[in-house]
This record gives sequence, structure tokens and C-alpha cells, in this order.
Amino acid sequence: MVYIVTILVLLYFIGVFDIGNKGGRRKWRAYKIMLIWFVFLSGFQYCIGADMIEYMREYAQGVDVRMEQTEVFGFYKRQYGWLFLESMLKSVTNDFFFLKLIQATFINVVLFRFFKKHAEYPFIAILLYFIIQYFDLNFNILRQSFAIGFFLLGYDYICEKHNKGLLKYLFFAFMAFLFHNSAVLLILVPIIVIISRRNVALKSDFLFLLVFLVMTVFLSFTSFSDTLLQLSFLLEGADNTVGVSNSIDSFLSNDRMSKGNETMRIFIYLMYTTVAAFIFLINKDKKYFIVRSDLSVYKLCYALEIVGLFLPIIGRFNAYFVPFYIVALTTVIRGLRENNSNKALVTYMVIIIVSILPIREKFSVNHETGVSHIYDYYPYHTIITKETSDIRTRAYGRPE
Repeated sequence: MVYIVTILVLLYFIGVFDIGNKGGRRKWRAYKIMLIWFVFLSGFQYCIGADMIEYMREYAQGVDVRMEQTEVFGFYKRQYGWLFLESMLKSVTNDFFFLKLIQATFINVVLFRFFKKHAEYPFIAILLYFIIQYFDLNFNILRQSFAIGFFLLGYDYICEKHNKGLLKYLFFAFMAFLFHNSAVLLILVPIIVIISRRNVALKSDFLFLLVFLVMTVFLSFTSFSDTLLQLSFLLEGADNTVGVSNSIDSFLSNDRMSKGNETMRIFIYLMYTTVAAFIFLINKDKKYFIVRSDLSVYKLCYALEIVGLFLPIIGRFNAYFVPFYIVALTTVIRGLRENNSNKALVTYMVIIIVSILPIREKFSVNHETGVSHIYDYYPYHTIITKETSDIRTRAYGRPE
């Protein structure tokens, strides 16, 4: 019920502020109210999500900061940033709620700040964030959510002229890596942004799109998943690589990113390709405003998403760039509204179409537990009552 109420309230704010173009203090007061609500919903949850029980158990068992170098750079051990945060907070309290509240505040403040600065329509952006990424960032991938937050904090520095903020960005990228190994990919972002400032980048937009259209055809006839599966078997017998093997197996068996789900793959492909083509068109004509650096990062997001259709493990890396996809969607909505008299209808239709896949994913069946993913998040329970869902308890156990 709380999720439906959240969506309805956001739809109302979209109608008033994004479609109705009403601004001023009232708009940003409503924005802050939604931020507080998002933090409350995440911070005061209890045992919501597939990974939350494991995080709670780990926190209760204590933190061992003595790790070998090979473990620090492994895929199956916690990174130093996360270990330090847990150790520091446990010196204050053994209650996992404190850690969760800090995580909820950090990631939601960063994302709300990002959407306010970059999105054409901030309330549409946070609605799409709620539907597309909120549940993962707040109830599942807690460690990576810190990495994503640090990346977004550092992103604006590489947008400065003459690359003056590059060192500051690298600092935030390093902080991101301290929380999750996947942040190693962030070293590519400043390279892509710097290249995008050249005139040649503008001329290459359609070439870029064409290359990845061809790539998807190539990948569709290539058994990348089978190759990775064989690799995971080889890694199982090697020292310090068990975690890598388990990660590969996990991603390949993830029904939400499975290669075998043709309908989902086609839908993702069409959605991202349509948005990419539209963005490139309007940016070339310069009829609508879009920041070149934002466009360049969306191009990376688009590339990773398309490759991820055939190489599922890429999905974890693309979580860093989903906010840029959301920003791109708000730009698409602006472009469509400029050419239609019924602006409200166009806005809500785009929101509905974009929301089909994320909602469908949440109602798909988890093949590991045998129940729908929606039960990872529903019914919602708070730390105040400490009630737990029987379905989640059977699937993931109870916190210690």
C-alpha cells in the first residue's frame, strides 16, 4: 500500500509542477517532502529485500578488518570502505538500523540532488527512479549504492572546463571502489566525457548507434553466456577465485537478466534504442537542451545495457548509469511534449511505457526461491513493529 501511495503522490506532483509548470518554494518544498519520505521508507524498513537478511546477519556477527591483500581485491569479500563504515558504526551501536538509515539518507540525498540539477522534470525523474532503481539501491545492493552515490557526487567535477575537476572526480571514484569492486569501470567515464567535448563526438552519434545495432545482431548469434559458464567452472578450482565463479553463476542464473527471456530482451533493446535515437536526433538539431557530458554517459549506459542483454553480468556495472537513462527519458518527454497539444497525455503515456518492464520484473518468479520477486518487498514492515513476512522468512531465513 505504501508503494502505491508513493506513486499516486508523485503523479499528483508531476501534474502540478512538471506538467502544470508551477514553481517557486512550493515546488521545492514538495521535492524535499518526497526526499524525506524516500529516506524514511528505506531507513525504517525491516527485512525488506532479498539481500537484507544477509546484511543484518553480517552486521550482527561483527567486522574483521584484518584482511589479506588478495581478499581486498577479490570478488567475494567486502571492500575496506564498507568494513570501515560497519566497524565505525558498531562502535556506536550494534543496531543495524543505524547503518541502514545512513545508507538510505546518503543514496537518496545524492540522487535527489542529481535529478534536481540534471533532469528536465525532477518529479518525473524521481518517479522513474522509484519504479526502476529504488528497490535495488535501497533494499538489495547496499554496498554498491554507496559506490553509485560517490560516483554521482564526483561526476559534476569532470564536467568542469579544461578538466580542472579531474583529480576531485578520481578521488570520488576511488571512494566508490572502496565500497564495491565494480567501480573500477568508472575510470572510463572521464575519458568518454572529455572525448565528447570534441566536435567529432557530435558527428559520431549516429555512427555510435549504428555500431551497437550491428553489435546486438552479432551478440545474438554468439554464446557469451555459455563461455562465461565454462569460465566459472574453471575458476572454481583456483585459489581466491571462488567468489568470481559464484558471481558469474549468480548473474547467469538470474531470471531477471537471463538470456533466455526473449520478450524482456526485445523490450529492453527497443526501449534503449528508441531513447538513444531520439536523444541523438534532438541533440544534433540543438532544438532541445541536453548537456553533452550527460549524453556521453548515457551513450555508455546504452552500450552496456545492449551488451548486457547477451552478457548478463554487465547488468551490475550499468547500475551506475541508470540515473543518466532517467535523465535522458525526461529529455525525451520534453521533446515529445513540444510537438503535441495534449502534453499531460504524452507525459503519462511515456511513464507507463517505460514502467512496464521494471514492474513486470518485480512480478516475475525467482527461480531460486520459487516465489515472485514482489514478495521481496511486499508486504512492507518497519523497524518499529519488527514484523516479518512468512514468505520472505521461508525464502531467506530470519535475522539473527
